[in-house]
Amino acid sequence: MNKKYQVFISSTFDDLRDERRKVQDTILSMYQFPIGMEMFSADDEEQWKIIKETIDSSDYYVLIIGHRYGTVIESGKYAGISYTEKEYNYAVSKKIRVLAFLVDNNVPVLPKNIEVDIEKRRKLEEFINRVKKGRMVQWWSTKDDLANKVMNSLNKQINKNKRPGWIRSDSSNIVMIASIDKKLVGKYRVIYYSSLRRKKAEAIFSELEIFENGKAKFLNNSNMSSGGKPEYVYEGHCNCTDSNIYICFDSNVSNEKVFINLINSVGDHKRYIGLMFATSSNNIPVCVKVACIRNEIYNNVDNDLLREILMSKNKMFNNNAFILEDEAKLKFYSNDIFSN
Repeated sequence: MNKKYQVFISSTFDDLRDERRKVQDTILSMYQFPIGMEMFSADDEEQWKIIKETIDSSDYYVLIIGHRYGTVIESGKYAGISYTEKEYNYAVSKKIRVLAFLVDNNVPVLPKNIEVDIEKRRKLEEFINRVKKGRMVQWWSTKDDLANKVMNSLNKQINKNKRPGWIRSDSSNIVMIASIDKKLVGKYRVIYYSSLRRKKAEAIFSELEIFENGKAKFLNNSNMSSGGKPEYVYEGHCNCTDSNIYICFDSNVSNEKVFINLINSVGDHKRYIGLMFATSSNNIPVCVKVACIRNEIYNNVDNDLLREILMSKNKMFNNNAFILEDEAKLKFYSNDIFSN
């Protein structure tokens, strides 16, 4: 099975919103994982720690530069540089492979997207010169041109300079689920929380079925009021290692993709915790913690504790979090998860 790679997208935000969205969609269409600063609150030191961890776990770093330098950090050890340059510096220090894309200066641009502050313009020019030094860069003119160049560059890098990938295990250990343990075959209840639709986060219940041939079906949001019918049906395939189940889905009605990585730390093949990454109906990247529990034991689960586990320490929840902390896993796999 080909590995899936995490791609960190870094740029200023407001002026490149459409370009970022196009690049995100393109990376998703490649069955890879885009993630970026808009999922976090970067002016908070605790959030910066998590951003660093996210860059650490990324395989490639896509830097998009337009005509803006961005917000300058006012205090602390990073004072005087933008958040984008801060991310770039960290990625370089960690030797994450950087793919840089600079806007063509001959492309017409709206006045609001041009840096007017003289000092910021100087910093932007210095930043661009640093990025260009010792590195091949590509120039883009439109969001479609940018997306195509990102796709081509990523494909070349993936084929030429392979990175660890999202399933961090020796490829020889990755085999079809059915050939490892048929106990994995069956029906599961998948629970997660989303604030995209509601002011208050509420549980969303979905159904997952794994078949003997490694195929899988995911019925997303199956607790709809219209007779319990799922909002979307996704079909895909499973692969696994000794400790992970990895599932990749396609939607039956759109080009949306859903990826689920489940971690089984107790080996009973009955309950898993993990991450689900997808695009929502309005193409917003969403990443949430999920609990996956076999149907036959679901009625014995303490739902209040389950909610606490999935929401705990999830400080970026309203911005589509990407966290799976150890404490949540420990609680989930303890016997406390079951009602007395």
